[in-house]
Amino acid sequence: MLDHVTFQTALFDDELHEPDVDSGMEPTGRELAGWLKERLSEVPGLRLDEPIAEDWGWCLRVGTQGVDLYVGCHCDGDAEGDPVPPRWLAFVFCDWEPFKRFFHRPVDGAKQALARSLHEALRSCDAVCNVRWYEKSQIDAGDRRQGKEQPD
Repeated sequence: MLDHVTFQTALFDDELHEPDVDSGMEPTGRELAGWLKERLSEVPGLRLDEPIAEDWGWCLRVGTQGVDLYVGCHCDGDAEGDPVPPRWLAFVFCDWEPFKRFFHRPVDGAKQALARSLHEALRSCDAVCNVRWYEKSQIDAGDRRQGKEQPD
């Protein structure tokens, strides 16, 4: 499932650094998570909580279709060969996904619908460019070559 999206924008002033819990440095993605909350609040049927900090970035909890999902947000570093604008990563996930078969909840459909809403929020902003969707395994492997233009 294409549930990880990278994109470029200069909208956010978060410092571009690796999160470091030991040094007390705030992880990147706070402004992105707040911006996404604002943009997604226009989508009917979504319940949005305040963004929370994680050790890797920021997380936005989204209730939809009877399922609690999350949108993770952080800076993905500068795009190869393009010093600006920075590349950002957002991804849709469910913290109990390995157990979804036991509960028979519509997690995949809810994730896909949220990914489409996220896509529309990004594409409708003129300050966002180079939107590309990936599977989690591609992101984990550092493979940013074969991204798709849409999450479907």
